[in-house]
Amino acid sequence: MSSKKKLNFEEFMALHRHWMWANIMREDFESELAKKKVLKHPFPDRIGAYMSLWYGMLFGVLEVVKNKQIDIPGLEDMNSIYKPLKLFRNAVFHAQPKYWSPKLFEIIEHKDSVQKIRQIHGALGEYFLKTLRSRHGNWGGGSGPDNSI
Repeated sequence: MSSKKKLNFEEFMALHRHWMWANIMREDFESELAKKKVLKHPFPDRIGAYMSLWYGMLFGVLEVVKNKQIDIPGLEDMNSIYKPLKLFRNAVFHAQPKYWSPKLFEIIEHKDSVQKIRQIHGALGEYFLKTLRSRHGNWGGGSGPDNSI
């Protein structure tokens, strides 16, 4: 888990919290999805809300990972969905002039986006878990001389 730029402990924990919020939305999405027999248009109901919040919050984590150039195993293919996921996030967190904004559909129409998002989400979870386990004895800060992780 090398990185070109390091996160300090505070940045790491803030990013982890954001991923945890995304994970809660993913879990709620999965729970609601399991209750449905037929899925027509997910956006106007709970499933759409949870999926939209999950994807939007996940993008927030990916944005930091990309900007800080953090090397995380399993994120090698992140760039293939980065732009469509960013557009989706923008449509979710910024009211759009059109109900069916094209920004909502680029990620949905992207080949293998569901599998890629799940894989990326899981890789981030593994990164946070492994990093936290390796630093368990040092909760007061990071491991580096500059308090970095």
